[in-house]
Amino acid sequence: MSGGTDSSVAAMLLQDQGYTVVGVTLNLFDHHEDPNQQPAFIEDARLLAQQLGIEFHVEDRRSLFRDIVLDYFTNEYLAGRTPFPCAICNPQVKWKILQEAADKHGCQWIATGHYVQLKKFNDKLLITPGIDEDKDQSFFLWGLQQDLLARIIFPLGNYNKDQVREVAREKGYQKVSTRKDSLGICFIEGNDYRPFLAKELEDRNISIPPGRFIDKDKNLIGQHQGFHHYTIGQRKGLGINLNKRLFVTDIDASKNEVTVGEFPELMKREIIVKDYVLHDQEFVETEKEVIVKIRYRNQATPATVEIIDEKYLKLHLLEDLSAIAPGQTAVLYYNNMVIGGGFIE
Repeated sequence: MSGGTDSSVAAMLLQDQGYTVVGVTLNLFDHHEDPNQQPAFIEDARLLAQQLGIEFHVEDRRSLFRDIVLDYFTNEYLAGRTPFPCAICNPQVKWKILQEAADKHGCQWIATGHYVQLKKFNDKLLITPGIDEDKDQSFFLWGLQQDLLARIIFPLGNYNKDQVREVAREKGYQKVSTRKDSLGICFIEGNDYRPFLAKELEDRNISIPPGRFIDKDKNLIGQHQGFHHYTIGQRKGLGINLNKRLFVTDIDASKNEVTVGEFPELMKREIIVKDYVLHDQEFVETEKEVIVKIRYRNQATPATVEIIDEKYLKLHLLEDLSAIAPGQTAVLYYNNMVIGGGFIE
């Protein structure tokens, strides 16, 4: 229970279906300069649980989140990569904590307010988008393994956002029904990672000096502010004044060099993926074509999958795809079902 509309209504719907509901709120990072000051969302969730008459617990796992997610986030930028923290946080932190809490409090099932559904395919449970395409969150959950999926309920999979808000209103929770959705990276204010990263580097006593912008032939184009300020595909904020649009096409952290080029230089036909999850390996080996998504919205590229070994996959794209950033995730779909995913290498 985050205190927001979706998880709150999920709890209400579960009660309507006859479940005994136990609420758990995760406190994962410091929301204020004073780490002892309790975030408002915790009190919101506690109050709602009291109104619903359900047992309520707070799991303070700030240390775990720091060690696994925040350190990963900083280390990826220091390696010249573009991290995707949700793909680390979901299987290794959030759902792990929920699973432990379910066991501790004697709960058979685990539920959240995600807009997704579960379907059975080849005797495997696979996540599919919910009916609200605009709120689909299947892209973020490819790392959940089968033993966990077997315990999950997604109460909002058959609802759209307007219907969820209406449920809250009908039950007399007007304040819950009007809460805004959270967007972007949860621990980044204003959706700009640079101030956060600057503070992390300062705490580590790391200073990255300005470096060279170069083209694909290693010619000097200009000076940049430090490689960690840039991501693959970035066009704005480069500070390069030429008579053409330039994009970041490569980042070499070891040399503090950022390669820029024109848009066609961003196009690729292959992706190497590491640390992958495949929910049905036999299916991937025998089927001809899947859909690859490397972005949450507005991108779906047909591809075939080659299993290299237990750590790496190669995705052979059937269409050109731009701005493939190492560190981000590639999620594999078949018939709108998530059959796996991994980190772009």
